[in-house]
Amino acid sequence: MKKLLWTLSVLALVSCGSDDDNGVTPQPEPRRTLTVVVGENPMQDENAQQNGDATARETFTRTAAATTTASLSHFILNYTDGYYPVFTKTDNTWSTYEWPTQDNATLLFCAYDAYDDYKAYDAKRDDKFHWNDGAPYLSFTMAEDAFTQKDLLVAKNSVTYDDYTGHVPLTFDHACAGVQFYVYKQESASYVVKSIILKNVKNTGNCHFSDYSWTNLGVYTKDGKDHTEYTLTNVDITVDTELQKLPCDWLFIIPQSKDGLKLEIKYTKNGGSETTKTMDLPAGTWEAGKQYTVKIRIGKSAAS
Repeated sequence: MKKLLWTLSVLALVSCGSDDDNGVTPQPEPRRTLTVVVGENPMQDENAQQNGDATARETFTRTAAATTTASLSHFILNYTDGYYPVFTKTDNTWSTYEWPTQDNATLLFCAYDAYDDYKAYDAKRDDKFHWNDGAPYLSFTMAEDAFTQKDLLVAKNSVTYDDYTGHVPLTFDHACAGVQFYVYKQESASYVVKSIILKNVKNTGNCHFSDYSWTNLGVYTKDGKDHTEYTLTNVDITVDTELQKLPCDWLFIIPQSKDGLKLEIKYTKNGGSETTKTMDLPAGTWEAGKQYTVKIRIGKSAAS
């Protein structure tokens, strides 16, 4: 009887053999690739809009300063709280990653271009991006120097893997306003501009991915001192009747009211002593995604 039971046990073990024993190797789930498709809503030239000049607007928005689809080379894509892979473009092709889930759940993808040094970036830690219980936002601070300003682009999309077979369409919007400054004169006197400083700028805030609105506008503080000023030029400029662009080129500014913003201008007239004058900017608001031109008239002081 014992011999019979032992024989049955052996037969049972043989019948329950693995797929490997039958020559069938279990296959892992196929790797699903995440591929980005990048587009852009170009900046609008507010001055050309007011003039109804569509050709000028298009020409104006394709400056080297504003980041475009063609010039964008890196961005961060957040799709799970705590993981932020960097996408890079090589030979006009974006890098790919593995799709983060095996199911067909809807995922919110938030993309942003907010770092100068991507090589030092930690893909598992980002102090600038916050989920905030499903309402993500980006904490952003303008560069301290007017000559090193960076255009800020943001994009979002909620998709499943099956929507576009692993492709995530991202249309980037410009989250800041682009402002450019010019000087000129209308009289025959000789004017030399020594410096121009933009004052009282709000340069920190939170950009919300729900509608790209900004909240908590404030002032960047370093070493216990508020940083609210941007030197637009600190070299001598001999003013002409023709518009001359200030050397800082574009200033990418967090959208804000111009109320309280001031221009401090130091200049000489006919070789005389240096004069300092302060002028208010025209009323209004610098809006995200728009480019503005500020024309500073020396002599009969005005900005437009």
